Amino acid sequence: MWRKIYFDTLKKELHHNNEVIPLTVKEKQFLELLIKTNPSPLSYEEIYLYLYDTIEHKDAVKTLVKILRKKIHRT
Repeated sequence: MWRKIYFDTLKKELHHNNEVIPLTVKEKQFLELLIKTNPSPLSYEEIYLYLYDTIEHKDAVKTLVKILRKKIHRT
């Protein structure tokens, strides 16, 4: 079954199967970065610097992705 998912860049909302998935500020920033740089791949370092202004939060990005995946699959 196809599941519709999109990120409304004006409202900064993630929609999945016609439901709004609540996001944190960092989750919204992460999705905006992916959309802005699409289709170019990003390194973890680029993501760290964009979200946290430092590369000292290496595990934070992995955790962010893990949480986003759970939120999407839960709905």
